[in-house]
Amino acid sequence: MRKIRKDNKKMKEKLGKLLDITFKDNSESASQILRFVINITICYLIAYGAAKPFVLWVLKDSTKVIQDNLSMLVGMGLFVILNYLGQRLVVFKKDEEC
Repeated sequence: MRKIRKDNKKMKEKLGKLLDITFKDNSESASQILRFVINITICYLIAYGAAKPFVLWVLKDSTKVIQDNLSMLVGMGLFVILNYLGQRLVVFKKDEEC
């Protein structure tokens, strides 16, 4: 039991260090919050709006359950990629790039 607690403590320390490296931007300007909300909205609309027709076109002979489930999976993957790029390149870009 003691070993598990020690391992959990090590994992928490590593996770804390990782989060410190990943999320270094501490500014919360109104424009940054607005860019964040706009980015999420655009990524959501593009990802899920494109995924459904694409999967329906690719899997036109499959059942509706498979089409729906796969379109959600494709939409989630596309959303993650678009959101990462938007956050990285638009929302949390460095000041000298603005």
